[in-house]
Amino acid sequence: MSGRINVLVIVGVDVAPGMRLADALAHRPKDRVDAVDLGRRALRGEAALAETNDLLERRVAARTAELAASEARFRSSIEAAPMAVFVCDRAGRFVDLNPAAAELFGRDAKTLFARALADVIADEARTATWQTIVAADGAEQRQADLCLLRADGELIWAALRTTRLDGDRTLVFCRDTSNWDSG
Repeated sequence: MSGRINVLVIVGVDVAPGMRLADALAHRPKDRVDAVDLGRRALRGEAALAETNDLLERRVAARTAELAASEARFRSSIEAAPMAVFVCDRAGRFVDLNPAAAELFGRDAKTLFARALADVIADEARTATWQTIVAADGAEQRQADLCLLRADGELIWAALRTTRLDGDRTLVFCRDTSNWDSG
């Protein structure tokens, strides 16, 4: 015999002689779960999981794009600021700065990134002055008027206002007050 026999076994379904399989499936007890039901449930679960995953991926991509746009707007605002704005780490090393900061110190950004703010403070107590500005006594904001030394040797007075950021970074706003008339 070279014929092929197909057998379908459904567990938990009683098929009476002469009864159609579809009728037997429709009349099976509701508390029984068979392999077909489990398969259907698994497929529905996989489809729901795939749909949820797709939705989450779209949300993450949209949020990532929003954050990138927000960061670009903020960065362009700082870059265009007429006041020197820079970030220093706990040791006072420059980690970020805008073009106005490079102009104020008379140095390019690459040179400043290899230095610390204490290197451009003109007084003898450079390191102590920087440590006072970033002292970890709980004060979130500080201000100081310092004499700074530009790359060309010119001394300038500057007003610094600092804000502690997350971690060990300090955001500094700095304005040349050498020729500033308060009246």
